[in-house]
Amino acid sequence: MKQLAHQTATATQDITEKIGATQTSTSQAVDSIREISRIIGEVEAMSSAIAAAVEEQSAATAEIARNVSEVGKDTERMDRSIASVAGAAEQTAGGAQQALAASEELARVAEGMKELVGAFKV
Repeated sequence: MKQLAHQTATATQDITEKIGATQTSTSQAVDSIREISRIIGEVEAMSSAIAAAVEEQSAATAEIARNVSEVGKDTERMDRSIASVAGAAEQTAGGAQQALAASEELARVAEGMKELVGAFKV
């Protein structure tokens, strides 16, 4: 009987040690899980920050594209305006040449009239 009691005590001691080792392992596993959860939280925060930055970048890119499109349209309008001004300048130059020719002709007519009036003076 003494031997049975000794075996029971030894078995109880082994079981106690195994329970202690299991509790230690469980505690370490819980600590590891907490650390993993903390790291996952950090990764989620970084992912959210990256997503926000990508969204801002997309908005900025869209705004740049819109501005480039507007600049293209403005350039086309300017080209048309410059062409219109060039056409008007050509017309003005033509009109100025006609006015110069008319004034030269008028000066010749005036000179001719002056000579005729001078001929009638006594």
